[in-house]
Amino acid sequence: MTANSNWTADHVMATHGTSAERIVTIPRGVDFSIFDPDNINGARLTALARSWNIADEDERMIILLAGRLTSWKGQLLAVNAMAQLSRNEQEGLHLVLAGDAQGRTDYLRQIENSIMNQGLAGVVSVVGHCEDMAAAYRLSDIVMAPSQRPEAFGRVAAEASAMGRPVIVSDHGGQRETVLEGETGARAEPGSVESLAACLRMLVNLPPEAREAMGRTGQTFVRERFSRAQLQRATLAVYQDVLNTKSLVES
Repeated sequence: MTANSNWTADHVMATHGTSAERIVTIPRGVDFSIFDPDNINGARLTALARSWNIADEDERMIILLAGRLTSWKGQLLAVNAMAQLSRNEQEGLHLVLAGDAQGRTDYLRQIENSIMNQGLAGVVSVVGHCEDMAAAYRLSDIVMAPSQRPEAFGRVAAEASAMGRPVIVSDHGGQRETVLEGETGARAEPGSVESLAACLRMLVNLPPEAREAMGRTGQTFVRERFSRAQLQRATLAVYQDVLNTKSLVES
């Protein structure tokens, strides 16, 4: 069988007793024809910013958390982490929660109440579904993926890195394999508001050129390890190996 991360492979072995010899790890691939900064023009960024009600003169840093609105994805955790920052720090930031509630109205209400109760109206925005994720990553300065439960791979982190953006993830699951601590982003203690706030503060306080360098390192890292072409080649190689083994058994 194939696993989309080393974490998934270890999980399968621990849960089902599958031997390591029967598992091939093939990381999920990013489509670089879509997630390429050079393909994003100003018109796409402007259109997206306006759809998020971000004024042209708004110079705040955009922190993006993209994912369906579910407690698993950590939106409430991110809101609480923003509340840990000082008012001066908050004034320079705009946390954007992009994703569909998919009928989870109670959770959406929890998020909205948390924003209002902690005085974060205007600091945190819930913008709904986003059709242009490549532009969303590029419009952002930092991308968050503070998943409460382990992700099998960590697509958001890989795609955001491909777009040249530093990423903050929870330090578990497949995301540990898509973000290099201190090099392409930061890994926060899972479920910890304090740790997530500390990671955010660290990246926000970096000089712009340091964040840009971190984004470029992430882009190189992802392109070397998580391309769709590599996924396809590795998968076809597994099928070829199975067919060759079958032929030997039958001969």
